[in-house]
Amino acid sequence: MLESIGAGLGRGMGEIGLGAQRLVGMGLEKIGAEKAGKWLQEDVARGKQKLEAELAPYKAAYPTATGMAQFAGETAALLPSGGML
Repeated sequence: MLESIGAGLGRGMGEIGLGAQRLVGMGLEKIGAEKAGKWLQEDVARGKQKLEAELAPYKAAYPTATGMAQFAGETAALLPSGGML
């Protein structure tokens, strides 16, 4: 069960990082760096698929603990931005 919690935390934090990368990619596309922007966004899609595949066995074994840990990871990753706001 501890592995499921760790996997959920990692997934939650990773999801926030991928979201930031996606925004950077979108921004690069808007300023004319289409190739780099598209690559970053495609990399996000691959990263999300990889995270989901790695988390699947833990989610199947302990869905509640994994889901709660994922939420906690997302929240923890966003705490520094709340302080800046």
